[in-house]
Amino acid sequence: MISSECPGELLRAADLQLHTTRTDTMPGVVVRGMAGGVPAVVSRVGGLPEIVTREVGRQVPLTAAAIAAAIVELARDDALRIRLGRAARTPSLERFEAGGWVARLREVYESALAHPVGTGTRWRVLRAGRPPRGPTGRRHVPQRPGAAHRYTPAP
Repeated sequence: MISSECPGELLRAADLQLHTTRTDTMPGVVVRGMAGGVPAVVSRVGGLPEIVTREVGRQVPLTAAAIAAAIVELARDDALRIRLGRAARTPSLERFEAGGWVARLREVYESALAHPVGTGTRWRVLRAGRPPRGPTGRRHVPQRPGAAHRYTPAP
């Protein structure tokens, strides 16, 4: 008997998870299910297409026929369902598990510490793809070696 008080147990006991929604930016239940090795059938909205790829589950349009076809495909093919579930576990743990986040955050801090800022210099983060305007009003790209053009001195 599985306790309904432990969602992780329920997810791990499932053969697949169905998450068809009209809006969702970061569905934690899908991530938790994938971490437990459960393949997902999801709608193509929000952040779901980035999380559930063809290698770890199925993306479907919000039509009954498409949703049913994906469920039937996974229900009938045990080997496919098991392969997708195993494949879902690795990227889920790497991208969303706390240990992975800590490792990436450490890399950011180490990178920042490798490029010390001189006293009296203020730095600001650039928006991706848009260098700041220089004193002449033109956009310029910072030439600081190793900064990957992410930081520039503030005017």
